[in-house]
Amino acid sequence: MSYEDSIESGGSDNSQLNLLGDSSYRLNKLVYINSAGHAYSEIPIKDHLALFGANNMGKTASMAGCKLALYPESSFRHCEKKFGFAGKNGLYSPEESYAFYFPSSSSFIALEVENPIGTFCMVLYKLQNYKYARAFVPVCYDTLREIFWDAEKHQFATSLDVKTLERFAKSNDGFCESDPSRIRELMFFSHRRNITESRYCVLPMKDSRVTSVDAFRSIYQLAFDTANVEQHMLPKAISTLFEMGKSRPQESLDADLKRLVDDHRELVEQRDWLQKLNNASDGYRDVERALENYASVERSHATAYEQLRQLVGSAEALDEAQKAANEAHKEYSKASHAAEKAIEDCNRDCSMAEGRIAEKKNSIEKHAQTIELAGSLLRKAGYSTVDEYSAAINAEIRQLKEEIEALESERTLQEWCAARLKEKNAIQINIARIRALLENDHSSLLHQLGNSESASALLSLNPSFTDINVNLDVDVKNTIAKFTALIGAAENGRLTFLGQPLGDSVWQEYNSDIHRATLDANLTAQTARLKQIDAQLQERKEADSPEDREKLISQKDRQRSALQRDHSTITGMQFAALRKEQEERELDALNDERQTKLIELEEHKTERNKLQKTLAEAHQRLQQITAQTNLMDKARQELERSLPSRSLVSSNEHAELDRSQVLTQDCIDSAGALREALARADSEVIVALSRLQRDLPHPDVDNHRIVNSASEARAIIEAYKNSYATLEYEQTRLNNETRSHNQLVNNQLMEMRDTGRALTSFIAELNQDLNKHKISNLSSVVLNVKFNKAFNDLVAEIDRIDIQDNSLLETRFYESLSSFVDKFFDKTTHKIRTADIIDKVSYGYTIGDSDRLETKSQSGGTTSTVTAFLMAVLLVIPPEINRGQK
Repeated sequence: MSYEDSIESGGSDNSQLNLLGDSSYRLNKLVYINSAGHAYSEIPIKDHLALFGANNMGKTASMAGCKLALYPESSFRHCEKKFGFAGKNGLYSPEESYAFYFPSSSSFIALEVENPIGTFCMVLYKLQNYKYARAFVPVCYDTLREIFWDAEKHQFATSLDVKTLERFAKSNDGFCESDPSRIRELMFFSHRRNITESRYCVLPMKDSRVTSVDAFRSIYQLAFDTANVEQHMLPKAISTLFEMGKSRPQESLDADLKRLVDDHRELVEQRDWLQKLNNASDGYRDVERALENYASVERSHATAYEQLRQLVGSAEALDEAQKAANEAHKEYSKASHAAEKAIEDCNRDCSMAEGRIAEKKNSIEKHAQTIELAGSLLRKAGYSTVDEYSAAINAEIRQLKEEIEALESERTLQEWCAARLKEKNAIQINIARIRALLENDHSSLLHQLGNSESASALLSLNPSFTDINVNLDVDVKNTIAKFTALIGAAENGRLTFLGQPLGDSVWQEYNSDIHRATLDANLTAQTARLKQIDAQLQERKEADSPEDREKLISQKDRQRSALQRDHSTITGMQFAALRKEQEERELDALNDERQTKLIELEEHKTERNKLQKTLAEAHQRLQQITAQTNLMDKARQELERSLPSRSLVSSNEHAELDRSQVLTQDCIDSAGALREALARADSEVIVALSRLQRDLPHPDVDNHRIVNSASEARAIIEAYKNSYATLEYEQTRLNNETRSHNQLVNNQLMEMRDTGRALTSFIAELNQDLNKHKISNLSSVVLNVKFNKAFNDLVAEIDRIDIQDNSLLETRFYESLSSFVDKFFDKTTHKIRTADIIDKVSYGYTIGDSDRLETKSQSGGTTSTVTAFLMAVLLVIPPEINRGQK
């Protein structure tokens, strides 16, 4: 696309004000890599180009992608406004556009540019969050192609990513950039700078204003937005070029009409306010008098307050004594309560100890009784040890049990009687044997051996050797002696034979005296048992009837129960003795514990008595100090009620206070009376101010705020005071501002009227340049400008008004001006600019030799051709305005 080829030779003489400062810049090639539906496409745009394809195949989208390269942007946010990508359903959203042109991290758009310095490439690549950046590389695309496309293999490069692009750019003295401001400087204005930066210029703007770039956007958009040319694109482009053509920025239409309306409103408010101040001057003087009276009473009260404060301050030691006495009383009271609690705890512990001691003594007594009873039973039974008695009594219990069981059953009774008779016969035989052994003890086997070792060995082998009576000759004795010599005893008392253990038998020493005593005892026991059996048999014989047997069973059962009780008593004697000994030790410990508690109790009682005495003294001291501080408390209460006034007494007045005065009730009463007088004066100030605020609400204060005191009223009164103090000055200033405002209104309105005329002249000159070219069968093409009706109405109103120096214009005029502002006021810039007053720019045509001007739309091809020529005129040869040059 060659700019000098976009218009025919013989252009206007106004080339020094072209939007583009030089026509030797070219866009050579547009390349899409994984973008806009292309896998890889190189589109030559240096010369004329025609794209052919079915609908919705991406022809327009491919050309629209030029906007991404030519507009100095780096984000798709608000892309509807920035780029205006549109389809049959309207504008595409940022998400849709971003995903279309940069679907992946390997998506790129490259533009090869040729300028007077040389050829360079600008490559767009994807960032995050709808953003993209550019790489500026000072090489032609043929050199750059290898990082995207392998021309020999017709496939993508191996490493198709942003890192590769960045390394290539850096190695070829290029760089990457994403700052829109920096991109704008490089693309449009760098041709005025050093060769390092100017080599990256794409479109050389005639001036460095941002509005020039905006004008380029509007003009370039004509090629795409054909549906909105008349009411949007043409008005915006023409008005921007019109403003650029003015010789000085001050000549641009820059009317802040909203400010004029706001200024008029403020001037009216000032005028009305000053009039209200004059009308309410008597009420303000009432407020001043009330405030002066309040100040006088306040000063007297402040002096009394300060006198009272110093008297209270001089008695601070009393406060400290009061505080110390209170603390001491609390401390002693707490300690006394603690001592009482300790005494109570000790008494409780002593009582509990005495109870445990009594319980322990009772238990010991019961154990002693058990021991005594068991000893009596043991002595009565004739046994020396508990084990002997226990064995004997258990035998009697078993026997009684057998007798009872026998009596309960006839068959068992017969069997029992038979067993007793059998036992009786055996006992009689045994008694005869024992008597024979006793009578002939010298003829016993063991006695005849004459060797205690041999006799002990045989006895240890079998106790029955003691019952053998035979005559032994010498050979037998020797044989027995040799045999028993083989038997010995180990250290543990177990028998050994030939030194080897011999079962569980133990060694027993043989003693003839002990053996005879054992026989005697056995004889006595056997004789007693024989008598017992005879008695039992006699009982059975006498208990012939069932009733007698029942009586006998009951008798036997009682005997058994008595024996069991005696047995329990005897066997429990050892346990009772152990428990008695243990509990006696525990009793001694309890007695020691009780004695310790008694000593501790006496100590607590002594401490309590001391504390109670000290507490009584502290209480008496506290009562004395309390009586002294009563008057001081009243003084402090008065000071607290008068707290806001204390700061009004100066240091000099402090020095004049009576230092010899003492605190009395009169001092307190005097301060209270002045406080009440101050409250009345305070109320008078509030009432007077309330009337003034009702008649004259002040704009600098909150008139709905409830004022509770003269102190709060001072700030409000100060606002009124300032207003009245500057009343004359404000009146003079109002007159001056009114004159300045009127002059500004006159200048702005004249500028608006003159702008309309100059814009009409500007369009006429554009028409002259446009009709230097032959377009189809059209003999002429005319741009018709239609101004907004509101603008035309405002200009008509301007011609009717009469502006005087000191008088404000009628409100009706500002209402008309405000209506215009509401329709065309830019909320961002606060300005009314040239584009705001143009409603529409439409084409008019003269066909062939006809003199009649047609406004009916021509064919699509003709309209596109007209628009293309208009773009060339607007881009390259915008006419000068207000210079008188041709």
